[in-house]
Amino acid sequence: MEVIPIGWRAMGEQLTAIEGDVRHATGTEPLIVGLDRYEIASELAFYAPDRQRSVSQTSSDTLFGGVGLMYKRWFPTQAAQGRNILLVGWNAGDLTTKAIAARLQRLDPIQEGTLSRDGRIIRHYYYRLGYDYQSAATARQ
Repeated sequence: MEVIPIGWRAMGEQLTAIEGDVRHATGTEPLIVGLDRYEIASELAFYAPDRQRSVSQTSSDTLFGGVGLMYKRWFPTQAAQGRNILLVGWNAGDLTTKAIAARLQRLDPIQEGTLSRDGRIIRHYYYRLGYDYQSAATARQ
């Protein structure tokens, strides 16, 4: 499990704000997808300012062929069909895989987020918006 001593609440707040910006710019509700087994998605769902809403708007790497534990059942690929996806990972390279490129119509540039406490940087995370998710069965070849 990704262990950081603090910062999940701040990350949830930051990504909720980014999600709001995306919603304003595109007119659509993006799905937030943590690109690890489940930690990012689960922690964001728990620490987002509106927990009840965030649970239904958060998924994991299962949408791109990853393990994601129960997210495969909780949020099947068909439920994401056609949605814009806010991809979130600990490493910029997590957001540039072939599976991601194959399942999204286009991708915005990678952005860097920073988690800090008392003026000290805890760590960075990376995110980018992908448009028009297509499940593996319908993805571009």
